[in-house]
Amino acid sequence: MTVLPRPSGRGPIEASFKSEMSTGPARLQTDISRLVRPLRMSGGEIRVPREVREFMPPWVEPTRLGDPRGAARQYRHGNLHIREYADHYTVHTDRADPRRDPLGHLVHDAPEVLAGLAAGAAAGAAAYLGARAAGRGRRLSGSVAAAAALSAGGLAYEGVKRLKER
Repeated sequence: MTVLPRPSGRGPIEASFKSEMSTGPARLQTDISRLVRPLRMSGGEIRVPREVREFMPPWVEPTRLGDPRGAARQYRHGNLHIREYADHYTVHTDRADPRRDPLGHLVHDAPEVLAGLAAGAAAGAAAYLGARAAGRGRRLSGSVAAAAALSAGGLAYEGVKRLKER
């Protein structure tokens, strides 16, 4: 689809939306997914000016799943993930839909979250068991475990996120 500048009043942008609606959401998602792949920006997303589409089609669903990255709202339809900002949208396709395949989404699309969870759990468990073996009380051992889990989880998350962005 060719993006046209917004004319005053109603014009081609609204008309193209109506024609997209007649093809159905499954067909449009396929078309968008096909177009998104070659147009990726850094981070695997494309940026769409807000003038191109001032509102979301009725077949996308608002979601809280995913890193908002400062977006006001997020939407999903299948593997399509849309973030809404004040003046633009970002769009990308995920390999796995987190609503249907959460583990697949963590492995393929959000490995930094999986790494942070695993490192945090391992470090927290090791710190708790070590503190208990050293004769520390449960409350102190829990505090030590929480600090270790947060530190290790945060470091693993940031490390994998930076590797993923390269």
